[in-house]
Amino acid sequence: MRMRWQNFRSLSDSGWLDLEPLTIICGRNNTGKTSVYQPLLIASQTWQARSTSPVLVLRGEMVNAGSFRDIVFRHDTKRRMNRAG
Repeated sequence: MRMRWQNFRSLSDSGWLDLEPLTIICGRNNTGKTSVYQPLLIASQTWQARSTSPVLVLRGEMVNAGSFRDIVFRHDTKRRMNRAG
């Protein structure tokens, strides 16, 4: 599986990430590890909510990501977050 995040937390663009067959994310503090896996948790809890609204579920059982301002790159709410994969 390949994923790519744009304008999420500290990543303006993650570039394409290959996430199989096994991926281990390691690194020093504040290097962006959370920015790689947290979108998967947000997507999962949004899907599980089964809402008819196209809004992301940022606060749920899997993760509390705060508000949109908290997760968008440089807290710029005019930016659009993109996902590809």
